Amino acid sequence: MKIKEPFVLIDSEEKHRIYPDTWNHDATHPIWPGLLVYIGVASEDGGERFWCRAQSVDISGNIKVKCVQEGMCQTACHGIHLGSILNVERRHIMDIMYEQ
Repeated sequence: MKIKEPFVLIDSEEKHRIYPDTWNHDATHPIWPGLLVYIGVASEDGGERFWCRAQSVDISGNIKVKCVQEGMCQTACHGIHLGSILNVERRHIMDIMYEQ
């Protein structure tokens, strides 16, 4: 299945600026390959938030992620599914899961 355009990556940093009391965004935590990161998309037909695994981080801070969440509800709207590869920035990451 092909990823459909247009969808917009949710800008967690901007959401925190607008809603500081209800939206948490901490950009101080580093991202490295292998981490689970939580991102989201918004589209006209429906948005969704989901877990991805960071694949690579370049010197400019661009992060390549691979979707690892099964059973997404809005795939028909945005086309993102298990195994999809997306390019995101740190500002798009809503949460990080540090595995032990």
